[in-house]
Amino acid sequence: MKIDYKGKVILGKTGIEVTRLVFGTSGFGGFLRLRKWDEVLAVGKALVRRFGPGITWDSANMYGAGIALENTGNLIRELGIQGTSE
Repeated sequence: MKIDYKGKVILGKTGIEVTRLVFGTSGFGGFLRLRKWDEVLAVGKALVRRFGPGITWDSANMYGAGIALENTGNLIRELGIQGTSE
């Protein structure tokens, strides 16, 4: 089965446009264990290399008590990803 991850879709009835591929970042906050920065960076680089910088990153301040959100922001900044935030 081939999965089409390219392109964008409207998120439910919100009118917000997101990519077909959404990467959940709870693991960046240490869902099962505290993540080291080099692990977060390696995963982020691999995702961008495979899918491009335009994927949707899903994060929340409750993932790892805010650590995932902080790591996601640092990752996006370090990789130089430009975009919008809703």
